[in-house]
Amino acid sequence: MAVVGTNTGICIKGLTLGYKNGSGGGRILCREAGLEVAPNTVCVLLGRNGTGKSTLLRSIARVHTPLTGEIFIGENAVWRMTDRELSEVVSFVSTEIVNTRNLAVWDMVGLGRAPYTNWIGQLAESDSQAVARAIELVGMGGFERKSISSLSDGERQRVMIARALAQDTPVMVLDEPTAFLDVPNRYEIALLLCSLAHKHGKTILYSTHDLEVALQLADRLCLIVDGRFSTGTPEELIQNGVIDTLFERSPLTFDPATKQIKLTL
Repeated sequence: MAVVGTNTGICIKGLTLGYKNGSGGGRILCREAGLEVAPNTVCVLLGRNGTGKSTLLRSIARVHTPLTGEIFIGENAVWRMTDRELSEVVSFVSTEIVNTRNLAVWDMVGLGRAPYTNWIGQLAESDSQAVARAIELVGMGGFERKSISSLSDGERQRVMIARALAQDTPVMVLDEPTAFLDVPNRYEIALLLCSLAHKHGKTILYSTHDLEVALQLADRLCLIVDGRFSTGTPEELIQNGVIDTLFERSPLTFDPATKQIKLTL
């Protein structure tokens, strides 16, 4: 996989996310928020359910329309790009569990080449090479002809990341890529994402509830609490007490010395 994206980060300005209903009401998730993700780094979104993590990621992938604000990939505004242009700079891995019967790993990863294929979706030699490289990069070599439905959750998640890699975009956004995984697989996926950023030139933004993994492996964190974005390195957010706000009104506390969550009864 060629190293790309040496100056392709994410910049979000004045972003208001929310939902409106037909009666003029609705819900605001965040107002006038900003976030920058530097090129070739891993930034992890943290926050309790319903704070807008998924909505933010879907907005970057242009699946959801923000109420106000701009999202830039490099110097280009997401909402001013054509569908083809966007698909060449941003790949999106959702939380959807894909368990399609009779679809092989190779075919699933090959779907990532859709922006580059002809009108019937035929893979050229260069496309096949990109698919093969992506499969190898996520450690799924030898699984090419296995059915998606026969894979474990961890293997299936690697395949979905491979599909995004085959799309060959400088920016990757992933919604809870470690959900439903056991502890070893959570770390393996997080380490894979770090490798993609630091060794293969990807800019990666993903959401998770795995605080301890994020604290150990992320370059930067963005914590969403009450519609506010707090960003910084893991150490910065630990030292200034921002991490503690995740556990307000709960029986849990965060120990900054051990970086572990404790139950207090």
